[in-house]
Amino acid sequence: MRNIRSITSYVLVLLSLSIFVSCSESDNVITPKQQTFLSVTPGKYLSEYTQAEWDVLDEAKSRLNIVTTPDGLRYITELSGNEVNISEELYDKIKIMIENGNNLITGAKKSQTRMAGDDCVANCIVELGRRLGSTMNAPLIKQWINNQCEGIGVPESRVLEMVQRWLIARSIGTPISTTAWSEGPIMAVILGTHAVVVEELKGVEINVYDQDLISTDPLMPHNGYADLPALYVSSAYVATGVVGGGN
Repeated sequence: MRNIRSITSYVLVLLSLSIFVSCSESDNVITPKQQTFLSVTPGKYLSEYTQAEWDVLDEAKSRLNIVTTPDGLRYITELSGNEVNISEELYDKIKIMIENGNNLITGAKKSQTRMAGDDCVANCIVELGRRLGSTMNAPLIKQWINNQCEGIGVPESRVLEMVQRWLIARSIGTPISTTAWSEGPIMAVILGTHAVVVEELKGVEINVYDQDLISTDPLMPHNGYADLPALYVSSAYVATGVVGGGN
């Protein structure tokens, strides 16, 4: 009788230790909900973000499960920021950047062999000039490109020609190297039919700025940014100066 009690007590001790160890191991598992809550100053435009805020946004993005479909489009499986302990504002901004990237890819695939109108090339020239410290004459540039390309858009083979009329620029290889990135602002062509300004290199993907994507929605204003796979960049150009003061 004494042995049975001893064995029973021994088993109970082992079970209690097992439960204790299991609970301890479970407590040591770090889940997204246990990580530091990520947020940024509410209501800021992405163009106003500091580098620290971009870093927070990138960290928030890394917590999300982003799935890529066979045709290169992407979507977030989480339905809210709360699922990964980030603010809903961060979640919405990331979601919109991914959706913008999908729109760029879809639009480029539907286009033929020329830019979807000449404005995207002209807008990029103006934006690159601004980043080089010069105010460009946007209407003049758009009219000149329109005349040169007979109003039917710029073929990818003539993009550099259009750019070099206004900027000191050269073609760079793809994928875009960090060496070229250090030389000056970069313009990229997506699938041969749409021009954008490159904001950040992220390995297999890039973040870009496109004036065509700017939203007037009061809930998410001035969001001209998009994330998309780097492999969709068909050509790229780096600008190092402005020709003739920008006019």
